[in-house]
Amino acid sequence: MKTWLKQLYNHQQALAYEKQVSDAVRVAQARDARLQAEETLNQMETQCASLPPRMETEEKVRELRAFRDQWNAIREEEREAPAQPQKPEMPNPFTGLTAE
Repeated sequence: MKTWLKQLYNHQQALAYEKQVSDAVRVAQARDARLQAEETLNQMETQCASLPPRMETEEKVRELRAFRDQWNAIREEEREAPAQPQKPEMPNPFTGLTAE
């Protein structure tokens, strides 16, 4: 009976050790992921610092939309405008004359 209990205890210890190793691997992976996330955050914060303020950007977007609307209105006007009259074809006024 003692041998059986000893084997059981040994098996439990082996399982506990495997769990600790598995947990240690997961903790190391979580630390690596956290470091990568912090690095990405720092890069994005640096990039965001160089961006213009939000209000300025929104104003530029409004200006561009207004310009696009004006451009489209002008193009629509050009499409709807009547065609320009064609210059009539005139015969050459010097036809039949000789140089003297």
